[in-house]
Amino acid sequence: MIALHAAAPDHVTTLPVFSGRGLAAATGVNLLAIADPSLAMHPDLKLGWYLGNRPQGRFRTLSTPIIKHVLEQLGSTRTVFFGASGGGFAAGELSQNFPESLALLCNPRLDFRMQPRAAVREYLVHCHSAVSRTPQLRIRAEFVPTALDSEWNGSPANTIAIIQNTGDRMYHDHQFLPFAQRHADDPSVLHLLRDDGEGHRHVPRAEPERVITGLAEAESPPAALRELGFRTGIPGGTSASQ
Repeated sequence: MIALHAAAPDHVTTLPVFSGRGLAAATGVNLLAIADPSLAMHPDLKLGWYLGNRPQGRFRTLSTPIIKHVLEQLGSTRTVFFGASGGGFAAGELSQNFPESLALLCNPRLDFRMQPRAAVREYLVHCHSAVSRTPQLRIRAEFVPTALDSEWNGSPANTIAIIQNTGDRMYHDHQFLPFAQRHADDPSVLHLLRDDGEGHRHVPRAEPERVITGLAEAESPPAALRELGFRTGIPGGTSASQ
């Protein structure tokens, strides 16, 4: 499992930030936890979506050969990228360089154009020293995709599985639903809806534990996702996997 963290909580005052250790220990899978190096560029920056920064370039370009090397050394036969919220966007994007992988995203950001507002300007200022409008537009075009699927050729290169809290109305209505509707006919994009209460809160860890354990033990990950309750199609409407 390759774990990418969400926004660093305010109480975190030291870097790097890692996530996924408890989840990996509970499920018995290998863990590659990656901290976003951009957070070191300014103490006020809590989230950089693993997009990269001015000194290092695009994170996806920088990290892909490193991850491939680690996977080869581990002899990995199944790769799951995992992330929640902003880390979900990062996991989904980075996983596109690994066509045989699966991206498990919890309440993810999927579109920078939609609500809730993403702190992109702050990212551009702190990570690229872009203060005025002209350089911000140029750097944004180079580093910030408009949406997770903006560079896809219709479908993802891998499998995308989303766990979405229906009580998180902002993310459910403005991030998840438009994305799910755009990919309603795509068998590579699946979702599992839950009611975990109001607001943008964590999916209880028992749920990703259940999913990752099922994937680790399954002969066919796509079939395992369906057995675990994931569906394709339009949420609340016709589902191709039911």
